[in-house]
Amino acid sequence: MLTLIEKILFALAVAGSLYMTYRTFGKMAKVILRGQGQLRFDDLPRRLWEGFVALLSQGRMLRHRT
Repeated sequence: MLTLIEKILFALAVAGSLYMTYRTFGKMAKVILRGQGQLRFDDLPRRLWEGFVALLSQGRMLRHRT
């Protein structure tokens, strides 16, 4: 069981982490939205699944890297 001070420190660490994540993704979103063209959202579920599989497997990336 954590002491009260440990719980407070943990909550502060989580809050700080969430804030920094929000800032970082906010900056990335601004850079992406500054680009030319439009973001495509057609067939989004399929594209998200393909991206998820590519992220986990890394097969295609490693194959094309050499």
